[in-house]
Amino acid sequence: MNTVQMSYLTRYLTTSFQLVDKDLHEYEAISMDSEKGKQLMATKGNCALDTSLLSSLYPAIQDADESLRHNFEKIVIREKIVT
Repeated sequence: MNTVQMSYLTRYLTTSFQLVDKDLHEYEAISMDSEKGKQLMATKGNCALDTSLLSSLYPAIQDADESLRHNFEKIVIREKIVT
């Protein structure tokens, strides 16, 4: 995962989690060049899968972004109903 992807993921997850918990504290992204970033990257696989074939065969299946957003929104709705 490169710096641009990491930045996008950080922004996306922050937005998604704030749908569920508005009191989520702000945090700082860890740079891949920092010591902690290097430690974390050493334990992770660095690959991305091409899902274009799957998407063309099964267009009704949501991609990860759509699915995460949809399910976080469902959690928010469920929490509002329960409380």
